[in-house]
Formats: sequence, structure tokens, C-alpha cells
Amino acid sequence: ASPIIESKSNFFSRRPRLGKASSPRGRFCFFIVEDPADIVAYTHTIELAKDWGEKRIMPEIRGCPACRPFLPQDPKAMRKTELLMPHMVLEVEPANETQTQSRSRRIVICDERWLWEAGRYDNAKRRASSPNFEGRKKILSYSNSGIYESDVESQWRTSDQRILVSDCPTCGKWAPFKFSEKRCRRVPANFPAFTIRFDENATTRPNGVWDLDEVVKTIRLVCPNCSAAFEDTPKVRVALRRKMRYEVFNPRASMKSRAWAVSGVAVYPWEDLVKQFINAMQQLDLGDPAALKEFILKGLNEPWSDDVIFDQTSNPSGDYEMTGEPWVEATCAAMTIDVQELAPYFWFVIRDWADNGRSRLRRCGYAHTWDEVKDISEKENLPARFVHCDV
Repeated sequence: ASPIIESKSNFFSRRPRLGKASSPRGRFCFFIVEDPADIVAYTHTIELAKDWGEKRIMPEIRGCPACRPFLPQDPKAMRKTELLMPHMVLEVEPANETQTQSRSRRIVICDERWLWEAGRYDNAKRRASSPNFEGRKKILSYSNSGIYESDVESQWRTSDQRILVSDCPTCGKWAPFKFSEKRCRRVPANFPAFTIRFDENATTRPNGVWDLDEVVKTIRLVCPNCSAAFEDTPKVRVALRRKMRYEVFNPRASMKSRAWAVSGVAVYPWEDLVKQFINAMQQLDLGDPAALKEFILKGLNEPWSDDVIFDQTSNPSGDYEMTGEPWVEATCAAMTIDVQELAPYFWFVIRDWADNGRSRLRRCGYAHTWDEVKDISEKENLPARFVHCDV
């Protein structure tokens, strides 16, 4: 993780298994030795707070040689969620309404912010709002990406947005990482980036069915500056990682609000990402966006929003948007409706279908009455036999 210097707010966004848990544990040791102050660490549930304190934080502190001189002699002063030292106090608390409005602390650490309820972070920040802490307080957050409208993503958008980048091994120019050139909510769409490409043709997708073994053979990372293509080999990984660093993408942000983000493309095997993406798109074709949401949040470490319509591949042949217009390759279209007990009562999806089994989303939304459903189907020129309802 990046070094901590004096600031008001730091936010670290990383995909799973990239050190979100170990990074704050190392911070505790640093603060105990180098910058002692009362600390409160928040995580989203009381059960996790107890587990985090007993199995991670306390063993880490006990095992740190630099911390041992500061540890209390009384075993009762070192509990599962509390450490009472002569020069400071460390507490691990759940991020609920009661605990986030407790005593003042100069250092506040927030873990797994993407799981927190709305408003809890604002309460946690107020623990460090005492005038005595001005210029010395530190607020750190560690999290996966979250829902686009959530507190954690709102904080990211107002921060200086430090994103992991690397130099191209061929041309030497730097670029960030994206899975798709057009669909990324961490890097601006018009900013050139390393992207993953794979072929969609008669060999990789015969008769509309993906052959993953053939797809894997075509996976490569493409440089936006020189168009060099790289296979996922240890040599390529080493060359990229040696030049990795963070670049600021929002230099006008306050110096007191900093954030770091790591794309899954930069660290995760590209083969696994492509397979996960193809599976997610197949599930989306069946009407289930859960796998795609998991892929974007935890695979790519990008925010999710319910209005996300992801391109099918990183190639022009697969890009599409929900324009509301019929797909030129389609031979038929269908409207499916899910009826709910509460308003809005009718949720619908309209998809265009080609002869080879491929489909494109034309339109989706909701209606409140049967008349609205009928008007929508007639406007889209859908015969009654292609309108299906779960009633």
C-alpha cells in the first residue's frame, strides 16, 4: 500500500486478495510506534469486528518486535476488540449507528466500506472532528468497489483518484488498465488504456456457443499507444509490474482527500477474467445480472450500477449499447414481463435475437398498468405471440 502522510482522508480500493486486510494491520503497528494516538477501527458487523481483532489485528501487533515494548503487562488489557496501552487505546468496533457516534479518536480506520449502510461513514468521520485534532487527524478506508451511488464511490469521485498504471514494454508510454475500452467507471472512457482483447469468430464461438479452449488462445493485452499485443506470461507480468505506479487522474481535488485504486486487469490472470466475463454475459442473457455484478465489483474492482449495459467483448464486433432501436442482425424479438405484487407492477425486457442464438438488449424498464405494457409492445412492433408474462 502507499505510505501514509498527514492528510484528512485516504481511501484504498482494491479487488479481493490484494492486501486490503493486511494493509490496515500494518498501519496499526506503524501508528503504535511512530504516531501514537487513540485509534478506532470500524468494520461492518460485530461478529467480523471480533474476528478481525482476535485473529488478525492483535496477533499482528503481538508479533511485531517494534510494538512489544508498548504492549500492556496485564493480559486483561489486551482483549478481542480492545487494546489498552500506556500511551494510546485501540478499539475495533462494528460500523453501526451506536458505535460510529461514540468517543472521539484522532485516527479512524474503516474496513470494507462497500458493505456499510448509508450515512455510517459520515458518523465515523466525526470521531476525528475535534479541533484538537486539526492538522493531525487521519481517516483511512479500505474497500472493494461498491454501488456507483454509494458513499464509498462518492468519496472516490471527489478524491484525487490515484490509479495504478504501467509503462508499455514496447513503446515505453504509460497507460492505466481496463477490461473494456468503452465500459469503465474507474478510468475516463476517452483515456487510452491497456485493454484485454479476445476473438469472436467461427472458431472461438461456433454456432453461437463459446469454445473456451479456443478463446484462451486468442487472449492478449493491447497497448493503446503502439498497439503491441502481449500474452499473459510471467515475463510480461514482470515487465509490467516493474514499471507500475500510481498516477493522479483528478489533480483538482483537495490535497486532504486522496484515494488509490487497483484494476483487476493489472493483477488478475486475464484468462480467468475472460472466462468469468463470458459466463456473466451468458447469465445476463438469461435475465440474471448477479454474475455480471460480481465480475465488475470483485473481478475488475469497478463500481456497479443497475443501468450498466456492458459490451459483450472488447472488440468492435461485440460492442453494443441499449439504444432502443432494433438490432439489424436480428430475425425476431421478444418481450418478457415479470409481474410484481408492489408497484411498479410490471418489469420488462425486450431482446432481439439472431438465427445463431445471439441476442442484444433493445430496451428494459417497468410499467404500472396492463395498458402501458400493451402500448410498449405495440410501439416496438411486437406481435402478441412474442410477448411473454409470468402470470
